[in-house]
Amino acid sequence: MNDLIPANAPAQRPTLALRIGITGARRLHASEIPRLTEQTAAALIIIRVALQRLADDPANATAYCHTLGVAPSLRFLSPLARGADRLAAGIALDQHYQLHVPMPFPKPIYTEDFTGSDRPYEPQLSAAEDRAAFEALFAQGTHMALDGGRNPSEEGGPQRQGDENRSYEAVGHYVVRNSDILLAIWGGKPADGVGGTGDIVRYAARQGVPVWWINATENQPPRWIEDDLDLNAPVEKLASPVDALPKYLAAALHPPPPIGHHPHNFLENLAHMGRTQAETPWQDYFTEQPRAEHRFWHAHSVVMKWARTRRMVQRLDLPWSPLPALHTEPAIPPTTATAFWQAHYAPADARSNEYTARYRSSYIWVAIFAVAAVLFGALAELLSIFHAPAILGFTAILLEVAALIGVLAISMAATRYQWHERGLEYRMFAELCRKQELLAPFGRALSIGAARNATPDARARWVGWLFAAHLRAGPFAQAPAAVADLLPGVASLAIDQIEYQRNRAINSAQARQTFVLLGLYSFLAVFVFIALKLLIGPWYHDLALIPGLIASILPGVAAAFVLVRAYAELELLVEQSRHTEAALMAACARIARLEPSHALAAYDLGQEAASLATIMLQDLEGWARLFRVKGVEAG
Repeated sequence: MNDLIPANAPAQRPTLALRIGITGARRLHASEIPRLTEQTAAALIIIRVALQRLADDPANATAYCHTLGVAPSLRFLSPLARGADRLAAGIALDQHYQLHVPMPFPKPIYTEDFTGSDRPYEPQLSAAEDRAAFEALFAQGTHMALDGGRNPSEEGGPQRQGDENRSYEAVGHYVVRNSDILLAIWGGKPADGVGGTGDIVRYAARQGVPVWWINATENQPPRWIEDDLDLNAPVEKLASPVDALPKYLAAALHPPPPIGHHPHNFLENLAHMGRTQAETPWQDYFTEQPRAEHRFWHAHSVVMKWARTRRMVQRLDLPWSPLPALHTEPAIPPTTATAFWQAHYAPADARSNEYTARYRSSYIWVAIFAVAAVLFGALAELLSIFHAPAILGFTAILLEVAALIGVLAISMAATRYQWHERGLEYRMFAELCRKQELLAPFGRALSIGAARNATPDARARWVGWLFAAHLRAGPFAQAPAAVADLLPGVASLAIDQIEYQRNRAINSAQARQTFVLLGLYSFLAVFVFIALKLLIGPWYHDLALIPGLIASILPGVAAAFVLVRAYAELELLVEQSRHTEAALMAACARIARLEPSHALAAYDLGQEAASLATIMLQDLEGWARLFRVKGVEAG
């Protein structure tokens, strides 16, 4: 699928969207239905009005792909079980929310739940009416069925005891993971069993998804549950949703404010001369155009390739375990959701590669120009001593100045155009999209909180905001692929990542060894040339100046190798790759133990895919922490 997305595809602005999920009791007292209907309708109206107010704010016009006056996208997730699910779904459809129906089982199995109700305190409903009510709502939305299963019958079966409750729990977790706000019509008591409303509310609170709680049994004002600590607080101390909602939406949906420049020295002030005092990185991402690739910015890749293939470096046999014996195929079958995330990955990946190549090559060129400046300075001194033609000495001095100007120009360009910062931020966004591409077929999503934690500094907050905005507007998983089709793709990705980590460790270790040896040889050569100067000095004074000047140049050469090693963080990359490879091997072991024939096998595989994505994200966070403060400096 990557070949279908051009590398120079423009970055796309997100659609303003919000997702509301529902969890609640299946058995609602008939006498409470009018109140619950009124409070649910009021909640959905308040949410719709608050989102429309944000949509009409001109400050958001440049951040979202949205036309003023047009209603933003409101999406409602409901499994359409009898009771709260259907009550809320019908109201949401009346208010023009888009309905998405996740089911714990394939539809023919799920409809076995709908047997009607004849309890005196519930609305009376025959089995036929129960199924007809489900079908009427089901036809108005998109849908996705998990591969859940019923508990085994007396005759036995392929399912395991407890699969049914796990299936209800799984669909509740699906609703939470794909919602920005969870509407809970709940009596406030612990769940009767696994997957009950109480469990789902607690799961949402722990995942950072706020809960708009409507009491199912008592006539109380709705309450706002922000996190799991609120579940232990007295009801009267919980915030009102009407007060809490605007703050939550503003924090979640507003783009990050402009970031001011904070120069630390004269050169940084000079680099930012003529620029505005504040910048908006997300606007730059949307508006900038890809640049033509230039060989000048291949310096880092050329040097590293040379460093790890020199004959002075032996092939390193690091103590890796054998690769897992898993059946693999190239990729997970493409879907609308994977295509959506690939389309956002491609431009971010291209921009990141561009800026990262510039940044990494910049410190290579700084080292080269710095050594050149020392060399030409020494040459000018040598020519002066030997009374060479003035033009030669003047040329050497000009070359020295030109080399120093090259150091200054590259350092200032890297600071002014923020090659380092943009390379990191675009890589973070690209990798978040790639991880979500992996999870999309399973109906899973990276935690918005995890995305924000991956970009904690103020400048990079736009990455978490933009990813979350695309997540809200992105397509839901539709008809799920069979676990037999998904398993090889997940296993293949895990093994590819293991091989990547091993290659990175080997290449980094070999390059480090090369630079260490070159630095050591340069340092030892200083003693050799000093000794040579001492040997020939008493007899050939002028000639002895040559080894003396070379000895003065070599420490600069050795420092250049140290500089490259310091910026590349080769030692830490080796250790990080070893740690990540061990975590990936453990993930592969869990994937190998999955039984495709069991109920919820695809759900369990989705959990392993989420763990795999978390490992990859943690590796990316570690890599970003290594290099976040490594700006190119002229000094």
